[in-house]
Amino acid sequence: MRFVIAVALALAATAASAKEGVVKMGFFACTSQAELSRAVKLSQSGDDAAIKQYIMAAAVSGACTWLKAGTRVEIEWSGEYTVLKVRPIGTIDTWFFRRELVSF
Repeated sequence: MRFVIAVALALAATAASAKEGVVKMGFFACTSQAELSRAVKLSQSGDDAAIKQYIMAAAVSGACTWLKAGTRVEIEWSGEYTVLKVRPIGTIDTWFFRRELVSF
């Protein structure tokens, strides 16, 4: 019984201390850092055909999604200086997203 109470208190403390943010500008959020890096490189390349092809493939496969501006997110992990792992509030899905596109 004590173990269950301790786990519940630990989970409550973790949830209370979780950092939240708001997406400032809509962009792809991906299931892996590698997919996010690829999406960023393609968006910066200016190759419209490659970008459109990637968007269709990523959406169909579920590798990436679009996070709209104004979406409230919980920061699950903050690793590299440019990448966050976020979970939109009210969902169970987690995504890697660009740090500079989230305001805290």
